[in-house]
Amino acid sequence: MTGVVALGWGSELPATTVTNDELAGALGVDAAALEALPSDEQAVVRLAYFRGLSQSEVAAALGIPLGTVKSRLRRAFGRLRESLAGLEDWVV
Repeated sequence: MTGVVALGWGSELPATTVTNDELAGALGVDAAALEALPSDEQAVVRLAYFRGLSQSEVAAALGIPLGTVKSRLRRAFGRLRESLAGLEDWVV
């Protein structure tokens, strides 16, 4: 089943509904791998890579420190790397 998440933190970011399949396609990864990420990591990945926000903008949108955004992105991509390591076309 494909998850759907409504994005939209603050008035400067209108709510947008994005499916995990759409996000996975944009990132070139498997939707199931994205769904397996904790919601806090999914949120920063969605904002940074699907919405195109800088890490500073993600921090401001979520009301969290910049270092937290960086940590969550690093953990998220580490998890994605592990879960997709078996795919032949996956480039590390």
